Amino acid sequence: MSESDKGAATAHPTTPRGSLFGKIVICGFVGAVILTECLLAYFLIPSADEVARRAEARMTEKIQKHVNGEDGENGEEHALVEHDLGEYSITYHLSDSNKSYRIDFTLFGVVTPDQEQELAERFEHAQHRFRDQVIFEVRNSDVNDLSDPGLGLIKRRILEKSNRLLGATVLQGVVFSDFSFVEH
Repeated sequence: MSESDKGAATAHPTTPRGSLFGKIVICGFVGAVILTECLLAYFLIPSADEVARRAEARMTEKIQKHVNGEDGENGEEHALVEHDLGEYSITYHLSDSNKSYRIDFTLFGVVTPDQEQELAERFEHAQHRFRDQVIFEVRNSDVNDLSDPGLGLIKRRILEKSNRLLGATVLQGVVFSDFSFVEH
């Protein structure tokens, strides 16, 4: 190899120029895309509280339409009646902490008068599964949900699971009476 060949080899390195700049541009572009997706998700996807508020508003509107008649033009109001779904006394222990909780309440189902007989018949056939489902939902609830004054999330979950268990949408709502939540 001659002296001129060695000089030519050292003057032109074999790595391409600008490879670091190209990597920085690609990383910047990918970072911008990820940041844009995160911002869009943050602003467009509703929070859990917003979803719960929308569901409650939709259910209230649905009940009002049902009570006022399907077309909303019927001026005669149908009174909702309460059907006793049992008394509950639930005690459970949290294994991760040394706390026990006792929850006592009476549960009532809200129905239209024309569906009260249907609820009584369906409840008669499924009352033990119904009790099991209510106890499961209460025990599966977070302490914050049980401390909520309106018990909104628990009511919605019990209502949804109850109508599914009963095989028809007969319950319009559930009401807790004499609710007591005590930590031991």
